[in-house]
Amino acid sequence: MNHSEDEKSLQTRLDNLSKTLDADRATSQKTAEDGKASAANARDTNLGSRFLSEFMGAVLLGGLAGWGIDKWLHTSPLGLIVMLVLGFVVGIWNIYRMAAARSR
Repeated sequence: MNHSEDEKSLQTRLDNLSKTLDADRATSQKTAEDGKASAANARDTNLGSRFLSEFMGAVLLGGLAGWGIDKWLHTSPLGLIVMLVLGFVVGIWNIYRMAAARSR
């Protein structure tokens, strides 16, 4: 082999290596972007679950408290209605506070 053949062979190998590296970089970048999107989706899902649990917890707790008040004071269904409405309002307020804190 002479010197020019060695250079051509080396240049071909370098070109192939360059193409492989470019493809690997593109794949790595795509994987990183997918990971960021996946993390954002997980955060949003967790936040939605927290919103739902806060709201449902407030309404259920209000309903149970109203039912207990009605049993204790024999005021059925006034206590249940009042406490369900209060639980609904508290649930909405909790969601509002969480959303406002997230937007800051």
